[in-house]
Amino acid sequence: HNIRLITSMLDEILIAPHEIFLFNKTTGQRTQEKGFLEAPTIIQGELVDTFGGGVCNVSTTIFNTAFLGGYKIIERNPHRWYISRYPPGRDAAVSWGVQDFKFENDTDYWILIKGDSTKSSCTLSFFSTNFGREVEIITTPFSNFKSYIVKYKPDPEIEEGTEVVDSEGVDGRDVTVTRIISKDGEVLSNEKIFTRYYPKNKIILLNPKDYHKLVSQNQ
Repeated sequence: HNIRLITSMLDEILIAPHEIFLFNKTTGQRTQEKGFLEAPTIIQGELVDTFGGGVCNVSTTIFNTAFLGGYKIIERNPHRWYISRYPPGRDAAVSWGVQDFKFENDTDYWILIKGDSTKSSCTLSFFSTNFGREVEIITTPFSNFKSYIVKYKPDPEIEEGTEVVDSEGVDGRDVTVTRIISKDGEVLSNEKIFTRYYPKNKIILLNPKDYHKLVSQNQ
């Protein structure tokens, strides 16, 4: 629902030559009054349900549209953890008042954004005059892996003697994406974007009795 709503807000948006597009300003604050539903959002290293959760699918999509189109990226923030459904080093997290995605239409031509979406995905396309830039993307293999930690939490709803995985762990890692922009055979820019993803702890829920036994054994 949130993906469809935010995509509809971007559909038919016009960006003037040399104008800077700001994701948060264009779409506005994600609130219940505007029709947004609660969904998981990463806040200070924890998954928390907030209104408008999941819109990073859309901000990541429009970032890649601008990035692959050869436009100037002003601000892009990675997620704290690696999310496998996004291209490595090419995700774009947004949070109202904290993180934004911004790019400049650094051409002499207008851009028309067209958006379409399903329940779980979206497509955002730019329509403009061909300004002759060619874009090459080079992505390094992942490096500097950091193992995740397993953490246990008590939950009275869990049966004694059983455990439930509440959240899967994800190893931390580094990746670098290089974007080479050329025109008429001449390299205009060669930029590297380094991204460090931090480990995401694996969370296992235990019955309080089992949890206290485990804590006592590890003391």
